[in-house]
Amino acid sequence: MKSLYLFFGDEEYLIKSKLRSLKEKHKNASLETYDHNTTAEVLAETLRMSSLFAPERLIIVEDINLARSEWLLEVMPDLSPGTTLVLLPEQVDRRNKVFKYFSKHGEIFEARAYAPWQQEEAAEVILKEANISRPAARLLVEIVGTDLRSLMSEVEKISTYCGEGQAIDEAAVNLLAVSGEMDAFALVNSLRFKNAKTSLLILQRAFREKTDPFSMLGMLAQQFRMALLVKSFGGTNHFTIAQSIKSTPFYVKKCLEFAQHYKTEEIKNVLNDLHEVGLKLKTGANARVLMSLLVNDICNG
Repeated sequence: MKSLYLFFGDEEYLIKSKLRSLKEKHKNASLETYDHNTTAEVLAETLRMSSLFAPERLIIVEDINLARSEWLLEVMPDLSPGTTLVLLPEQVDRRNKVFKYFSKHGEIFEARAYAPWQQEEAAEVILKEANISRPAARLLVEIVGTDLRSLMSEVEKISTYCGEGQAIDEAAVNLLAVSGEMDAFALVNSLRFKNAKTSLLILQRAFREKTDPFSMLGMLAQQFRMALLVKSFGGTNHFTIAQSIKSTPFYVKKCLEFAQHYKTEEIKNVLNDLHEVGLKLKTGANARVLMSLLVNDICNG
């Protein structure tokens, strides 16, 4: 049996959750993980080989460059029986031949970050993953925001306080939950006016308070993606845009106010920079230095 999967998107937690489910499904398989440092020749040979120790193989390739991986199309017909292949590309172009092949012959999963108005959806994820009451889950999302990485970090902390086997209730959330988005909101508002001095001061405060840099990156990416989206509607009023994208008029109006301070090309460049910083942070690069340079570039770009 041959199985092909391609997971991508902004919400890293959802991708990890999909991988956990896949590993559980193939718990008797031989697990092999590769990344962008693995040469095409080595990976091609690996995909054609059968496992000597297990009837099944689960092969995960992280940060693969799809634009340079069309050689995979030649390997797919020779993929060894019992092999499940999972690609975690660094970037995705839906026009890419590998993407189209996996879309036709396998499963594509896009992990989209939840927008600020999607609190109910984020709460549902928490309810599935943790021992928490529905009111407590909703309250936690109200306090922390919709970033799943930050939410599950808070869930883990509160669960430890409550004790093993004890459900998280509203009292525990009110007592312990920390808003990781307060500084991120302030940073977004400061960047709206490209105020480098204020933005850097907010950023330094966020690091002193140990705000998750991935959470800040996620909120910035969300803000600039929305700015690009609403800008694409031209002079359309915010009520019409809100109806088109299934958002609230208030939120769209705020995004339009933010977007008017940036040209379309600037927004695209910022989104590329956010992606690059995210990749570097995953390799252990200094978050304070990278984020400071990023904020400075946004304000002075």
